[in-house]
Amino acid sequence: MRLRVATLNVWGVPILAERLGARMREIGRRLAGLALDAIGFQEVWTPAARRALIAAGADAGLVYPWHRRRWMFGSGLLVLSRLPIDEVRFHRFSLRAGASERIEWLGGKGCAELVLRTPAGPVALLDTHLHAGTAREGELGARALRIAQIVELAGRVRVRTEPVLVLGDLNCQDGDPEHEVLRGLTALRDLAAEVGSRLPTAIHDNPYRIGSSKGDRRIDYAWARDGERLALRPVSVERVFDESFSIDGRPAACSDHAGVLAELEIAPAERSGRAAADVAALDLASRLLGEGARDARRARRTERTEAGIGLAAAALAMTGRRAAPLCRRALLRGALTLGALAALAPSLESSISSEWFAPSEIGAFARAKALLAGMRAESVDPN
Repeated sequence: MRLRVATLNVWGVPILAERLGARMREIGRRLAGLALDAIGFQEVWTPAARRALIAAGADAGLVYPWHRRRWMFGSGLLVLSRLPIDEVRFHRFSLRAGASERIEWLGGKGCAELVLRTPAGPVALLDTHLHAGTAREGELGARALRIAQIVELAGRVRVRTEPVLVLGDLNCQDGDPEHEVLRGLTALRDLAAEVGSRLPTAIHDNPYRIGSSKGDRRIDYAWARDGERLALRPVSVERVFDESFSIDGRPAACSDHAGVLAELEIAPAERSGRAAADVAALDLASRLLGEGARDARRARRTERTEAGIGLAAAALAMTGRRAAPLCRRALLRGALTLGALAALAPSLESSISSEWFAPSEIGAFARAKALLAGMRAESVDPN
C-alpha cells in the first residue's frame, strides 16, 4: 500500500507571526488537495490555530488529531491522521534550550510518538521540532543542544520494532553534524536525499524571509526506517505549502517555511531495518555533548560572577541612600533607589539562570551522555 505523509512548521508564534488566522485558513484550504494520510505540524502555539487546522483536517479526511493538552505551551506539535492512532506518547526533551533562551524553556519542546494503524500493519510516526539556536548562544552551543535532543529522539526510534517515520523541523542541513548523528544513531534514511529531491524549505522567495542574511536551506525533513517485518520505500518527495499568494493585497505565504510531502510504499521487509549505532556517530555526538556541557559550566561561572557583582553594586547604592544628608533626602531617594534596582535586576536574572536554568542544562547534557553510553554498549554487545 501507499502512504502519503507531510510536515510543515506553520510559524504560529503569538504576536511575532504575521496574519496568523489567514495563513492557518490557507493551510487548511490546501490540505484536501494533498490526499494525505498524516501530517505533522510544528509551532502551532495558539488554540485558535490548532482549532482551525483540526477542523480543516477533518474536512480533508484527517479525522484523527493529536496535540499535547496543556493550558499553555503544549509543545507546538499537532498531528492529523486519516489512519486510526493506536498509541500516543509525548517525550519532553530534557534540554529544551540553553539558559539564555527563556521562551524555548517554557515551550515544552519534545517529540510526539504515535502508532498509526495501516492496512499493512502498524507504523510509528514521530513529529518533532529541534532547537533553532540564536546568535547570542553561538553556533557551537546551538549545535550541542540539538545533538542532545537528537540523542533523546534516537532513543525513541531505536526501541520501535515497527517501521518508523520521523517528520519535523530539525534546524540543520545535510552535511551538518546533527544530520550525521541522527542517521548514524538510528539507521533512519533522509527520504529527500534518497530520491534526489533535496529542495530547500527556508527560501528567500518566501515573503517572510525577504532580506534574511541566511541563504536557502533545507531544514525540514521526512526520514524513514524499516521495521522488523515491514519496509518503507520512498516513491517521491516534493516541496509543498511553498506558493506565495496575497492577503489584503500584500504578498504572503502559508508559513515562513515550506513543507515536505513524502509518498512511500509499505512492503514486506527483506531484513530488519534496525541496526547498531554507528561508532563514528557515537564519537561525534559524545564530543559535541562534551563541548556543550563545558560551555554550560563556563556560562554558569560567568553568571555567578555577574550576580555577585550586581548584588554588591545594589548594596552600595542602598547604603548610599541611607547615608544621604537630610536636606537632599527627597531628591536622592528616588535616584538611589532606581540605581539599586537597576543594579539588582540583571543580578537577579543571572542568579536565577546560574542556580536554576544552568544546573538543569548541565544535568540534561549528562543524561544525554548516559543515553549515548547505553547505545554504545548495545553496539558492542547487541544481545
